[in-house]
Amino acid sequence: MNIPKLPDIPDNIKNAAIQGKLIIFVGAGVSRLLGCPSWTEFAEKHLEAIKNAGIINHFVYDRLKEMGQRDPRKLLTICKVLIKEAGLKKINIGEMLKPDPVKLKKHKIYQYLYSFNAVYVTTNFDDLLDRELKKRRLVISPRPSTPNATTTPLIKPEDCKVFYKENDLHVSTLINNGNIIHLHGCLNDPDNLIITFPEYAKHYEAGSRASFLLQGVFKKTVLFVGYGLEEYEILEYILQKAGTTKNEIKHTMLLAAFKEESELMDQMKKYYQGMGIQLIPFSKTENGHEQLEEVIKKWSQEIGSIAEPPGFLENKKIIDEVI
Repeated sequence: MNIPKLPDIPDNIKNAAIQGKLIIFVGAGVSRLLGCPSWTEFAEKHLEAIKNAGIINHFVYDRLKEMGQRDPRKLLTICKVLIKEAGLKKINIGEMLKPDPVKLKKHKIYQYLYSFNAVYVTTNFDDLLDRELKKRRLVISPRPSTPNATTTPLIKPEDCKVFYKENDLHVSTLINNGNIIHLHGCLNDPDNLIITFPEYAKHYEAGSRASFLLQGVFKKTVLFVGYGLEEYEILEYILQKAGTTKNEIKHTMLLAAFKEESELMDQMKKYYQGMGIQLIPFSKTENGHEQLEEVIKKWSQEIGSIAEPPGFLENKKIIDEVI
């Protein structure tokens, strides 16, 4: 198969945008373009903090760091236990998640993402997506000029909200285009981030707010952006909890790949079809992961101009079915 630099938008994404059923699922690969840490780097920052606090010696530090290279979430789980046992309160999550100022100024990927005029769900802790909503509240941009366009803004920023507390996770958060939902918490509330495997299990246990929300999310059409090898495990966990099936290829995932990986992408496509996901690879051979921004820029120009708000009856149906 050919892996293009700028793949075409699949029809299911276009149709979902027109019908007000599109949800953008944002992963850590987007924030990494702006200099935020990967999961491995995030775990190592925690490990560095407990070593500097004298909680572990250098031998334990080296062994845990080696383990973290293979399984950063296991390392994060261990670090959080050690931090709690030691009563360490000087872990600055906000500082760990800070983007690089130069990259923050250079890249506009979050601006392009928010221009999809969709509902946004993210597993990221940072507030980079939230900042785009704040910008919109300062300047309300009209709908892009197209032959079928109206002058009505697609998103009314004053009606959009950011949700990150567990008690806020509800299917009703999917009603307004422009809403942002942090599934695992946000750095605005660093004490309640969902980081460890036991926390994931409790967060998504049967009957929890998060489990009901996921059911509502996957009744719509989801576009996954910024997910890579480091996040496959938790992403698959989320998909299993949401009960996605291969009965219908309803969702889409963008994935960076080298042109030489075409055979691998063929196999990956078959794998994700089993979870109801169409895999759309794009070539990073020339521009690396920065090519994701070019893809999102291109797609946002088309999707943003045709996106519509969710319909009342459709939303009511989803809420009634889930609850």
